Amino acid sequence: MKRIILLLLLMLPVSSMAKTVNYGGFNYFVYDMGAIIENPNGPTYPNIPCGQQPPNISWKCPPLQFKNLIGLLNSNPQFVYSRLQAMRQSGQNALVLPIYNMALSGSVDGVDGVDDGVYGEILDNHLGHLWPQHSANLSQILTWAQQLGYKSLVVRFFYNNKPREWTAWNESSYQSFWSYVKSIHDLVSPAVGQSLTVSYDLGAEWGGITGGQLPAFKTKLWSDYTARYGKNDTVGFSVAMDPQNAPSRFSDAIAEYGANKPNVWALDIYSSPGYSFLQRLQLAYNNLSVYGLQNQPIVVLETFFNNQAVSQQLSSALGSLPALNITGIYEWPLIEGQYGVQSALNQLPSSNQFSNYRGFIGQRTVSITSTNANISYLSDTNCGSSSTPSCTVHQVYSAPPAGKVVHVTVDVGNGPSSVSCWNRAGYNDPSWIVMNKTYQFKIYYKNDCVADYAGLQPVAVSTVIVK
Repeated sequence: MKRIILLLLLMLPVSSMAKTVNYGGFNYFVYDMGAIIENPNGPTYPNIPCGQQPPNISWKCPPLQFKNLIGLLNSNPQFVYSRLQAMRQSGQNALVLPIYNMALSGSVDGVDGVDDGVYGEILDNHLGHLWPQHSANLSQILTWAQQLGYKSLVVRFFYNNKPREWTAWNESSYQSFWSYVKSIHDLVSPAVGQSLTVSYDLGAEWGGITGGQLPAFKTKLWSDYTARYGKNDTVGFSVAMDPQNAPSRFSDAIAEYGANKPNVWALDIYSSPGYSFLQRLQLAYNNLSVYGLQNQPIVVLETFFNNQAVSQQLSSALGSLPALNITGIYEWPLIEGQYGVQSALNQLPSSNQFSNYRGFIGQRTVSITSTNANISYLSDTNCGSSSTPSCTVHQVYSAPPAGKVVHVTVDVGNGPSSVSCWNRAGYNDPSWIVMNKTYQFKIYYKNDCVADYAGLQPVAVSTVIVK
């Protein structure tokens, strides 16, 4: 006989304990600017060979001054290791590796400066795989990340042969990039095994963007990727939240996947006069709510470096939006009000470099999803922040249709057990969640609480896993 668990629904407020997120870290793609001078008011010369440009005025010229992390790690490995070590000691438990990539067969648009398959921030992808030195450098970073105790890794692909600028479809260019993605995926994921959670951003800030051949490129890439790897290790195409210039961008991004939507949403969220971080996050939450997806995981894949206002507004959002499910927050090397990346890079040796975000990182990782958060969703009460053997989550469910009751069950792999049955909206606070088990809270609509739910399909399923 299945064990019956009856939970008293006490009409008390949710725990006031601050919510945690699973992962936090830094977008690391350059470790030193060399002789390059970052001047926000200075000119750039994108179509003039390096030898004819004034020195040190762009990321591209002179060659090899911009120390690309994956391209040029071998130039100063101990320097990079010391930064990775300091980042981990500051409280970061995740690492983001942006990979800017283009076909660099000798030059780019007639511009000199390509050296060792590196052109400023860009790596050459024309071989359809990493250059041998780039591959060795990436492997070294993966080894260090595991040795230092990082828990998560995000690989982000930028530029990707720029299909937005194509006037016609270029199959060979697409295939070259797709081969490049596969080669990196098949290097990274086996190398880290179960020691790191790995996720791939297939097109940084491509979500909701159109132009040129980009829509067709995204459609084909998403189809090819999910057919080969599924969608459990990808955020799809991340989205730059820009309500001032593109208010519908995220809603467009959600719609463009059709029925095959990603399981996690990755957003780049900054702030500007008139549009705060909180307002942009609220817009994203509202966009997801239209689809009943407001309880799906959201990763803030970019925001300002160690920013107090962002921290305060994220805390406010987590407190005021009960179904909001932020699972990661990642800095970009950009300090609000300053220009360029060097000022942020200078802070990487500091123990305080992550101080404004460190308090969000939980002791354990909590994975929560809901198939329809308008019917039922979960939120963490203390599973992320507690180290006790058991912990508590909070489930909220809406009222059933007229003449029906809402029957809540939980399935831990051995068949469902009854949790509660009511004819109204309510909530549960199961305090018996333990690590390394999958709990599925299923919602059924029935005529009465006595009727059997066997053979019925749940109208919503909310899942929680604590590790």
